[in-house]
Amino acid sequence: MAYTSTRYQHKIFQDRKAGYKQAILDNGLSYRRELVVETGDFLMDGFTQAGMLMELMEKPDGIIAARDEIGIGVIKYLTKRGKKVPEDMAVIGFDNDPMRVACESELNYGVTMYFPNRIKYI
Repeated sequence: MAYTSTRYQHKIFQDRKAGYKQAILDNGLSYRRELVVETGDFLMDGFTQAGMLMELMEKPDGIIAARDEIGIGVIKYLTKRGKKVPEDMAVIGFDNDPMRVACESELNYGVTMYFPNRIKYI
């Protein structure tokens, strides 16, 4: 499972990356730095990030995007190359962004996690 995010390290993105890493370790998997791609935080960045991941010798079977907009870019890259989501590759978004409707037919097969604003950071 790969992780795509922004290089802008606001606390929320640091927390999401830490959660990804912890979940990998908690499930007995090895954390592989090459499966973490951080560039910009827009749709085209997700497209680029997916391309970087697909160039790896050992490709991931799924991609977690720190933002839905990045996830949409990932899905666009995969579908443009004939991959089916989620049959060939799982794609998970993270923030329930309204932008996901731009990819509605494809994103219906993915998952987006949403945490209401009631979450408090200490």
